[in-house]
Amino acid sequence: MRLWKKRDEDIFDYLDSKVDRAKLQSCCSHEINEINFLKLAVYIVSTYIATAISTCEFKVYNSDGLIKDINYYKLNVSPNPNDTGTKLKYKMVKELVQNGESLVVQYKNNLYFAEYFGYASESILGYEFDNVTIQNEPIAKEFNRKTSFYFSFDDEKVKSLLDTIDVKYKELLSCATKVYKNSLSNKWKLKIDTAKQNDPTFEEEFNDFVTSQLKEFLTSDEGVYPELNGYNLERLEKTDSKSDSSDIRNIRKDIFDMVSQSYKMPVSMMYGNVTNLKEVINQFITFAVKPYASLIGEEITRTLYTEQEILDGNRVEVDISSINYKDIFDIANGIDKLISTGIANIDETRKMVNLPVLDTEFSKQYWMTKNYSKIEEAVQEQLVPNSSSNESNNNSEYSNLEGGDVHEKK
Repeated sequence: MRLWKKRDEDIFDYLDSKVDRAKLQSCCSHEINEINFLKLAVYIVSTYIATAISTCEFKVYNSDGLIKDINYYKLNVSPNPNDTGTKLKYKMVKELVQNGESLVVQYKNNLYFAEYFGYASESILGYEFDNVTIQNEPIAKEFNRKTSFYFSFDDEKVKSLLDTIDVKYKELLSCATKVYKNSLSNKWKLKIDTAKQNDPTFEEEFNDFVTSQLKEFLTSDEGVYPELNGYNLERLEKTDSKSDSSDIRNIRKDIFDMVSQSYKMPVSMMYGNVTNLKEVINQFITFAVKPYASLIGEEITRTLYTEQEILDGNRVEVDISSINYKDIFDIANGIDKLISTGIANIDETRKMVNLPVLDTEFSKQYWMTKNYSKIEEAVQEQLVPNSSSNESNNNSEYSNLEGGDVHEKK
């Protein structure tokens, strides 16, 4: 099967859809107009944060505690017929980080990420949105704050500063690129005999020699140089010995570092060379992920529930505890402490390490060791010896066990 086919002057793809020649030409162009390191850096940051939050469970609570209802199903499993919960969360968070805002609308009892949207009203009583496009389909309907999740987390000052810096660095990058290209290019000098220049046919001969024969020799991988009388071609020696792209890499590093600091991202994650993984991930979760997770949970909560319902305990929270990878053997002692102090039961701790819950009466029971008790009870036990201690003292008349027999002292 061919990807492209041509009929008359039009080009069609393998689905028989007409292809825009301008777009095709731009895709096939060999010239790189500019390298936008700022967009690349923001893309890296947004995909990191979106990937992290998309794997988080959106937990739904009511006054009785954690529940799994239709809201849980739509947020985590299947928001609409075409998307999974992970896919929807990834798209909305990536858009939020890159552009400072994103919109998810409730349409026909489903949740959809709005690829494009406009503002029908920006009233202080609540925004209204129109010209909404979901899954490449325009929707002729307006959405208000009760029928949509509008996420906004845009710092205009930071964005303005980054845009200003981007303009200046593009100028530096253009100069660095030219220097790099010039260092790799070959320069030639053509010497022409003075007597040759007085020849009446010199101009025609010169134009033919330079535009056809010499140009072909210089631009081809393999060529033959026709050396004529009166012409001498020499390579110019390079005055600048620098022929690497270190200047371009340094500009990229500056931009990456500034963007990572603006989004509170660990710089090492921008380059993928993380050494102290635990510290870096903790910093990433605390300063880069948690603010977005809190914003998303609050926006969904205030959209789905009334004021009284929220005060009664109804809410949605983004559980970011699952972002960091946990080795079950590294946290075994911690799990023991959680169970023995009554903080979590067996099912809850199994879920923390991605093990299936047992869902039994035993696994749902909370436990606490005797090491933990009220100080008053501990003091009382010391003041009033129990019967077991008296019995132990009485048994002190017997010697150690030998061969399974008890030998009484005489």
